[in-house]
Amino acid sequence: MNDIEKIDKLITHIQAVQNNAIILGKKLIEKGDVGFGKMLIVNSLSHDASKFFGLEYENLHKDAEKEDLKDAIFQHQSTNTHHVEFWQSHDKVPDIFIAEFCCDTLARAQELASDYLDWLTNEANKRYNCTNKSQFYKKVVKYYNLIIDNPFKK
Repeated sequence: MNDIEKIDKLITHIQAVQNNAIILGKKLIEKGDVGFGKMLIVNSLSHDASKFFGLEYENLHKDAEKEDLKDAIFQHQSTNTHHVEFWQSHDKVPDIFIAEFCCDTLARAQELASDYLDWLTNEANKRYNCTNKSQFYKKVVKYYNLIIDNPFKK
């Protein structure tokens, strides 16, 4: 993958996250949570900036060597606050980063044309060792329901 392709892919993802954050932020502001909504929008303006540099820039793509990709993913997740791995437990993630996590994972699902509900209820719960009854899951569902046009049933 050449530099222009990398940059294009990064920008496309970041813009999708920002779009989701703007939608969610405005809905939160409409509901009276002005500070939270504004903070989410501000956070989205620097979302995934680390992907433009070093190990992440060189290896966060499908053509990277398996071990290099694994190292880049680890670095990204452990240094970016919108990833559960940064906090080492789903129950330690502050609400603002749960909201950004939702914007990010929805953007990824949109890029892959995959079912985010399936990912959330099956893969995410396993990955983060939580259940549909956990506060993390409930907050994720709450934020997704605010973002998407046809919210799924609770």
